[in-house]
Amino acid sequence: MKPEKEIKSDCKAQKIKLRRLVDDILRADEKPTTFDGLATRVAEILRAEDERWKRRTLLEDATFRCPQSDPMLTDDETTLLEEIYWDLFREKIITFSHNDTAYFSIHSEAPKI
Repeated sequence: MKPEKEIKSDCKAQKIKLRRLVDDILRADEKPTTFDGLATRVAEILRAEDERWKRRTLLEDATFRCPQSDPMLTDDETTLLEEIYWDLFREKIITFSHNDTAYFSIHSEAPKI
């Protein structure tokens, strides 16, 4: 079992990687407009990089949340993505649309990502 300090370090590194990926996604011409759309885009990119995932099934790993036919994030990846989503809101990079936190757009005062 890994020491807690090492686990936190791994988590921080994973969050930095995901944040850079999200920033790249938000710079694209066609941006997702929902959290689920963002999560799907992140999962597609992560899984394209991970050859081992292509051989994995739902039966092998119960930590996946999505149907097997969809790109999947682990519970840990989903938790970090949720943190990033709220960080983006606090940093005025995204704003929520129509009083619904599921839909977002780029904030009018957003700094360059």
